[in-house]
Amino acid sequence: MFDSAESPSCFFFLAADRAFSPQNSAFNRAGAGTPRPPRLGRRAASESGGSRWRSERCATLGRASGEEVNFLTSAEYLKSHSTPAAYVSGLYLDLLDRPPEPSEQIYWQNVLAQSGNVFVASSILTSSESYVRIITADYVAYLNRSPDPVGLQSWLSGLLAGRATIESVAEAILGSAEYANLH
Repeated sequence: MFDSAESPSCFFFLAADRAFSPQNSAFNRAGAGTPRPPRLGRRAASESGGSRWRSERCATLGRASGEEVNFLTSAEYLKSHSTPAAYVSGLYLDLLDRPPEPSEQIYWQNVLAQSGNVFVASSILTSSESYVRIITADYVAYLNRSPDPVGLQSWLSGLLAGRATIESVAEAILGSAEYANLH
């Protein structure tokens, strides 16, 4: 059930260099109700690991990259989430910053038993809820506001349909007139 994959000993969520960066002043000023940084692995990454991740970013941005899935299926991650219930709970806490509802816990444990941890980790990484957190964090970080409902839905639809990547969302926000006016 828990197939271990070789992976780096650290992990930087795709948005870590942008919206969740501790150096990002917009994030530091963010108030209650804004996304918090993911707590993947619940430890700081090594300096060499962070540099490696930033320099080897996957070309499949917008989908679950190999690095992300490798971390979430690594021996280190699986050791600290050693049961199916702990694994599903860990994914929810680390990626969605909340515990799973009882029905979600049961559902994903069943999927885990049938399809394995790579499928479950990839599915949660590319879920609407995960994408909404990333989009919202980009808006807060770059535009100092939450996304408007129309903009949020537009970006979410693009991500889910494969017409956009999380990188293209950030690039569009950074290239917007609103961003230019703020900075």
